[in-house]
Amino acid sequence: MKITRYILASVILSLVLHLLLLMCFARMRFRSPLASAETHKERDLISIHLLSPLSPQQETAQTETQTPDAASRKSDEALREELQAEGTLAEKKLQEVLERENITVQLPAPKIQFAGLEGSTVQTDLPKQMAPEPAQAPRPKIIQIEAPELPPASREERVVIPQVERIDVPDVHLPSLLPHGKEISGTGGSFNVGMRLTPPSFQPPDVIPEDKPFGEGGALPPMELPPVDLQPDDAGISTQQPLPFDQFVNVNVVVQEDRTRGGGYFMVTIQANERSENVAEIALDTLFIIDHSTSISSAKLQEFKDATINALEYLNPRDRFNIVTFNNEAKSLATSFAPATRKNLDVARTFISRIVREGTTDVFGGIHPFVKASNGTPGRPLNIYLLTDGISTVNIYKKEDFLQKIVGINPGNVSIHTFSAGKEANRELLDYLAMLNHGYSEHAPAVKDIHSQLTRFIASLGHLLISDMSYIAPASLAREIYPKQLPHLYRNAPLRLFGKYSPADKELVLTIRGRDAEGKQRDLVFSCAFTDCEKTQEELGRLWAARKIFQLLTDKVLATDPAVKQNYDAEIKRLKTSFSIAVPYN
Repeated sequence: MKITRYILASVILSLVLHLLLLMCFARMRFRSPLASAETHKERDLISIHLLSPLSPQQETAQTETQTPDAASRKSDEALREELQAEGTLAEKKLQEVLERENITVQLPAPKIQFAGLEGSTVQTDLPKQMAPEPAQAPRPKIIQIEAPELPPASREERVVIPQVERIDVPDVHLPSLLPHGKEISGTGGSFNVGMRLTPPSFQPPDVIPEDKPFGEGGALPPMELPPVDLQPDDAGISTQQPLPFDQFVNVNVVVQEDRTRGGGYFMVTIQANERSENVAEIALDTLFIIDHSTSISSAKLQEFKDATINALEYLNPRDRFNIVTFNNEAKSLATSFAPATRKNLDVARTFISRIVREGTTDVFGGIHPFVKASNGTPGRPLNIYLLTDGISTVNIYKKEDFLQKIVGINPGNVSIHTFSAGKEANRELLDYLAMLNHGYSEHAPAVKDIHSQLTRFIASLGHLLISDMSYIAPASLAREIYPKQLPHLYRNAPLRLFGKYSPADKELVLTIRGRDAEGKQRDLVFSCAFTDCEKTQEELGRLWAARKIFQLLTDKVLATDPAVKQNYDAEIKRLKTSFSIAVPYN
């Protein structure tokens, strides 16, 4: 009986407790998140009370004052207005801080983008919402103040830095509160839509607008230089200030002291660094001239062909090219230089693959017409790669006559790079030809080395940064700096100069000058006290002497006065004896 009464009492208490809970919940009112968002959908800035939850005291006060009658609703509306007023005040304070700090934060809005070209109609794809993109801030800017504009008193207190060109490198990491980039706010959610359509074709024409289709060759026609206005100003001096290019090159100077006679020797190496990736390259015209006469073995010709086909991949999109084959006569793939489009490159590969050994050899006739008929376009250099053994069997010229004629017709924008292989090669002629025409000479000792060595050779000269290079140095040093004519500066080919200094010379001051892709003059000025330069154990003396001998040999080739030739011979003989250098040809 007692148990029955206990169970009955428990049931009654439970019902009373549940009834009380239902009454409490009935008095509570909940707002929809959508309604709250609707209230603030037209705001440009995110409200503070939407970002942060209410405090526990505010929640308790709001729960206790909510009643179903009109007074409760009025109290609730007053509380809402009070909270809104607080949020608005906080927003204004936040806005003032953001404006003072020059930071813009906007509420991201959904975007619509093309998800692809599939689907039959334009359809929204709501479930696939893109992840928000974080806000970005611009890089810190360096404010430049011209020193003459400052008062004399302020000028004395400031650190004056020479004005230099600054190059934007994308991967430089600088301290900032936000990631670097264009000044944008965070990107909100975006919804994909799809549509089916036929996209227009923007494929550029693959053929060259010439009088003949690409692939029907012949000798390149002579082209006249367009008129260029180079009138000086009233003072007779160009007003264009040279721009520096030291930011995207590394300069290394090493010296070797001459403990016997005093002074010493130095080597300057100029190499493009990683910042050069942000420098516009000079558009090139490239001409491959391939010797396919019977004096070229089948194995050597095949290596020439394979390496040239591979080298076509290193052409830049802005480059133009042509292919020439020669034996006792020359034939070009096209009548002029062709843009390096995919279709043109395929045509060139087919043309190269069909080259066979035949005929006698006329090296002069294989290169002379194409140097003479060079493009002549100002600011667009021509690189000629001559693949041959350099041994003519017909139309034979004396070495001096051959070189003088080629140098005489070179308009100045043509660089001749020579490549030979094996023991049967006229390396003397090919070395002179490259040296006198702003080029490089390369030789592969064995046929098996042709492909890899020729590919690397051409690839290293495929990215031109500074053209028409020259240097300026004090007279006491300039007389003994070699080579006298500098090749262009390529991204993957270091430029080296060798010099000699006397005990009276204390410092190396050197200016390297050239032109960039926009035709603007560029200067590299550096100095180094010889006592502070890095010392090396390398025999710089012999390297310097070898470069000077080679310079004297090429100068001797172009000399016509017998007395001058004798002076060159005497100096070459003295250097050979002093430095124990074996000259392969003289």
